[in-house]
Amino acid sequence: MAELYHLRLVCTNDFYQISIENSRPSIEYATCSIIKWCFYMSQDINVQNVHIHDPQVDENKKWLLEEKANMMKYCRNKELGADRLLDQHYAGLAPYFALWAVENRKEHKKYWVITGDLPHDHIPFEVADSPRNALKYFSMAWQLKAEKIQEKLDSKELVLGTPEQQKDMIALLQDRAVNLYEISTNDQLWQ
Repeated sequence: MAELYHLRLVCTNDFYQISIENSRPSIEYATCSIIKWCFYMSQDINVQNVHIHDPQVDENKKWLLEEKANMMKYCRNKELGADRLLDQHYAGLAPYFALWAVENRKEHKKYWVITGDLPHDHIPFEVADSPRNALKYFSMAWQLKAEKIQEKLDSKELVLGTPEQQKDMIALLQDRAVNLYEISTNDQLWQ
C-alpha cells in the first residue's frame, strides 16, 4: 500500500508554498507532487516560484550558513586571503562536517577548508582532486598530528595547554580522522 502524503498548496501573488504534513518526503517527491497536482488541475505553474517548507531542510540551511560563517572566520584568522568560494567543490554532511574549496585570487592560491563538529583546518587545494579525496587527506593528516602530539606528550615537550588538554586533542583528532575516513570510503554517500 502506498503512503499518503498530505500537501497543502497556498497561492499568493504567483508564489506557491507547500506545507508537508505527517511525513518527510524528499524535495524531489514534493516537487513532483506539485507538478502532478498542477497537471490534474490544468494550471500552469512556474516551479521556480515554489517554496517547500520542510523543517529538516530549513535546519540544514541554517547549519550550512553557520558553517559558511565559521569557514570565513577561519580563513580570516589564518590569513588565507580567501575571496572566492568554489561552490562546485562543496561537500557536507550536517551536522558533522562542511568541506569548502576557497580561492585567494590575488595570490593565485586555493585551499580546502573543513569546518563542523571537528577541528577546523585547511590544506592546499592541489593535494586532493575531489572533496572525497580531500576528506581522506584530512583523515591521514589528523592521524599524523595526533601521533606527533602524543610523541611530544610522552617526551614531556608540551607545546600548548595541559597534558589533559593534549590527551583530549589527541582523542578528538583520532576520532574525527576515523569518521572522515569512513565517510570518504562509503560509496553510497558519494553517488
